[in-house]
Amino acid sequence: MIRLANLNDLSRLVDIYYQSVEKGGITADWATPDVPVAYLNNLSTHINNPQYPLYVIEDEANNIIGYSYLAPTRQRAGWKNTVEITYYFDLNHVGRGLGSKMLAFIIDEATRLG
Repeated sequence: MIRLANLNDLSRLVDIYYQSVEKGGITADWATPDVPVAYLNNLSTHINNPQYPLYVIEDEANNIIGYSYLAPTRQRAGWKNTVEITYYFDLNHVGRGLGSKMLAFIIDEATRLG
């Protein structure tokens, strides 16, 4: 199930992100102690954000196994209808088609939000 994220989800999302940091080659961040705090601050700006929302995907037991959010690209007028899509998954759940499912969902949401 895909749903809007809430503040209670943030620590799990940082855990998922940090898996990617530690593995390397998935994100541009390096494994440093300040990454979780900085990333938590970034994610929190997407909670209850009608223009750039944050979504989580859960497994059958309602455990969060991934997330995605929309973010602005550039502030120039020509980019006003363009967003960046970010998504990460718990590394134990990759290769199951969840990325395709989440990407299709978030593209539909971006289109709906205008």
